[in-house]
Amino acid sequence: MLTAAIAQFNLQIRTAIVETDYWNTPGSINNDLDCHFVPYATLVHELVNYGIDEKRIVVSGIPVRNEATTMQDKAKAKAELGIPEGRAHVLVMGGSMGGGSIPSLVEQLYETVNDISDISIICGTNEKLEKSIQAKYEGCDDIHIYGYVKDMARLYSGADVFVTKPGGISTTEAAVNGLPMVLLKGAAFCEEFNLNFFVGHGAALSGETEEDLSNACRTLLEHEEMRNVMAEILRRIGNRNASKIIYETIEQTA
Repeated sequence: MLTAAIAQFNLQIRTAIVETDYWNTPGSINNDLDCHFVPYATLVHELVNYGIDEKRIVVSGIPVRNEATTMQDKAKAKAELGIPEGRAHVLVMGGSMGGGSIPSLVEQLYETVNDISDISIICGTNEKLEKSIQAKYEGCDDIHIYGYVKDMARLYSGADVFVTKPGGISTTEAAVNGLPMVLLKGAAFCEEFNLNFFVGHGAALSGETEEDLSNACRTLLEHEEMRNVMAEILRRIGNRNASKIIYETIEQTA
């Protein structure tokens, strides 16, 4: 459609696509784009097989907000978040709208890890979810409940394990921060690719049931070396300079 519009109206413009999931958008190969910005090197071969000139492909990473990648000292961040010294910290997020079966997952998580870890739940804009969890865990000092959070840096910095749906942006923010992940089953088609990508690269764990997911959290919390290895893999995937690479590439080719 884009290529046809350029030809029909003789538009003198350059075109590009920035992939924000860990797959190649199928429609992008049907347009004669000047540049394809992809999140990881393994996606280059796939585009080449579709007939895209490798010179038009740039491994940039997925751009994320600087505010989400300004890491703080973990002990300091935990203290500011009210996590007692010596306690682990699991961060749970179901997307900006707090979707998914978060209440039952938190219940299983609490049963599985609360002897060693505090749990923080980000409910996003879902006020109903926030009120429900607040009512259920009223008086529980080891449960921390948040609504919509603009600045995630402190929470990322103070977390030991991140439980989230496999959205492209949230997983990339975790990757840039080297934060080990347990991924929920994806709700959207592209999220399945993201989940498979991270699990396949040893950068996350997942599971079929809430018990599986909770046990995966426990495993990571109990094995520091496993978390360290996963964090190193994640940092190799995440690129905090993605925005700069995209900007400079477009500027140079304009």
